[in-house]
Formats: sequence, structure tokens, C-alpha cells
Amino acid sequence: MDIETMKTFLVLVDTKNFTRTAHQLFIAQSTVTNRILELEKELNVTLFERNNRSVELTPAGERFSLYAASVIRLTDTAMAEISSPDTIPGNQRCFCSSVP
Repeated sequence: MDIETMKTFLVLVDTKNFTRTAHQLFIAQSTVTNRILELEKELNVTLFERNNRSVELTPAGERFSLYAASVIRLTDTAMAEISSPDTIPGNQRCFCSSVP
């Protein structure tokens, strides 16, 4: 399980459509399908009920969506805070001038 798979899962939760999810993420529909199938295999649950036109979350999918959303929020927060030089304790800036 990785972040991209969780993001794919959450977009599919919103769109309820594999094709729209693929277009939104700029990936192939088969990639969306494979990511969801691998996620279901790893979790050993069915996350979506599929029909010809859309998908619906199962109870297990609804529970997992809460965790996936939390993981994505936490990851985004961590990336923003860690990559910002102003949030690193002890970080100091030094300015130099060539003017005497």
C-alpha cells in the first residue's frame, strides 16, 4: 500500500467511475483497476461494489476511506512542514553583501 494507491482510491470514492478517475489522475484506466484490485487483495476485503456504470463503497470501503483520508492529510502536512525551511528548529539564515 502506498500513497498513490490511497489517492487513487479516494478519487474513485469521489468520482464513482474508473474512467473519470483515470482522467482526473492522468493515468490509464487499467492502472486505476490494478491499484484498487491490489489494495483489495492486500486488505483482504472488497472496497467497492461494481456495476456497469459506477461503483459504490462497501462498508469496509467506507471505513477504509476514513483512514486513507487521514493518511493523505497527515502526509501532505508532513511534506509541507518538513520541506519548509522556516519550520526546521535551529535553522538560521545568513545574508552577505559585496558592498563594503
